[in-house]
Amino acid sequence: WSYWKNQADHFLTLSGLDGGRPFRSGTASIHIHVLDANDNVPVFAQSVYKVRAQENTARGTVLVKLNATDLDSGIYGEISYSFSHVPDKTRG
Repeated sequence: WSYWKNQADHFLTLSGLDGGRPFRSGTASIHIHVLDANDNVPVFAQSVYKVRAQENTARGTVLVKLNATDLDSGIYGEISYSFSHVPDKTRG
């Protein structure tokens, strides 16, 4: 974990699997690029987040809340989250 914290770029794979027969699955590649003008990197409250959602979960339902802190001061300690390059099919 300590090695992972010190990287500016993180590459993750998000996988989903339903409970149907036949089952269906999907994956999404996630690239996190940490922009930080100082020497402290943001640290998430947990190293792994796992979420389960029913396929009929209402659109707009909050599935997970992320929390990270950055010891940098001023604007360099502010953290924002976003998804980019998400295909239209995935957005739906």
